[in-house]
Amino acid sequence: MGEKNRAGNPNEQVYMATTVSGIEDIAASEMQSKYDDLKVLRKKRGKIFFRYEGSPGQLFSLRCVDNIYHFLGSFSIGPTKKDLAEIPRKLRAMNLSQRLIGLYGDLSANSVIVSASRSGKHTYSRYQVADAIQDALVEVFHFGRGTVEKHDLHFRVDVEDGSAFMHIKLTPATFRYRGQEKQFLTAALKPSVAHAMVLLSLPGASDVFLDPFCGSGTILAERASYEAREIIGSDISTERLEIARENLPEKISLHCWDARHIELPSGTVDRIVSNLPWGKQIEIGDVSQLYTEFMIEAKRLLAPGGIMVLLTDQEVEIMRAAELAGVRIEKRTTLSLHGLNPSIFVAGMADDLGVK
Repeated sequence: MGEKNRAGNPNEQVYMATTVSGIEDIAASEMQSKYDDLKVLRKKRGKIFFRYEGSPGQLFSLRCVDNIYHFLGSFSIGPTKKDLAEIPRKLRAMNLSQRLIGLYGDLSANSVIVSASRSGKHTYSRYQVADAIQDALVEVFHFGRGTVEKHDLHFRVDVEDGSAFMHIKLTPATFRYRGQEKQFLTAALKPSVAHAMVLLSLPGASDVFLDPFCGSGTILAERASYEAREIIGSDISTERLEIARENLPEKISLHCWDARHIELPSGTVDRIVSNLPWGKQIEIGDVSQLYTEFMIEAKRLLAPGGIMVLLTDQEVEIMRAAELAGVRIEKRTTLSLHGLNPSIFVAGMADDLGVK
């Protein structure tokens, strides 16, 4: 798997970040652009493995990932339920106690929970693996048993065929929501996906930025982490705008506009980034007509060299709308999100439509 520490810098540690499947490349690019001493080892579905020699807390500035885990080690595991009885012995052999004490000090008062994933042929479920690991941690290290609602340490075990890879979760439950209490509506976008879309738009300090289907404001909040000349959100729903006002800083201007009739002059918007209404998520009537009229309006608004980044699962409709509006468009990546598979599309009038 390649996650074990090798000889070299003693401060260099191995981590795993989880993210929405489909934005791994964008998340990895964000990592490497923010940290000179970070090396991506490999990417797989929903996971990025990397080395980093700095303080783990510095990684909390990453915005395209949902959680960050510290790699603790691995052990072999058999395919049958009876093999789970060997886990306490395997944990002792890993010298896990010394590693954990080095990271967290006295462990005696800590309560733990365990989550697990499993791939390959086994006669046990991921839940049985998680229970067996928790039992072993209690037996070997005298941890208390925590709950999802109340625990001190969260371990993660990924069983892949004959190996079990152990990590400990570094990020708190609020990390993926930016540590803030916000209101979310039906079809609200995960902040990590919103940030990936913002990065694909190549944000610049002189941008006029628009989200014409802003909903509760997730994309606008992510764009606000970068400088801009102006950040504008609009939505046809007054209810959604009220929630967006509660979620967003005052510097973002919000308007009750129909996305097909935005009250801005032609050629004045540099970046349009939006989670379009999907037919399966929300009742919108004729999606083809909506997309076509929106795309014509977006073309009017875009300044020379302007870029749009759009999310939808209605691929045929968005491609057709772009063709009718005379806008160049390409599908950049397909996600696994809420049991659906929407895609991120990059569109505009420029020859270069962003990061390849």
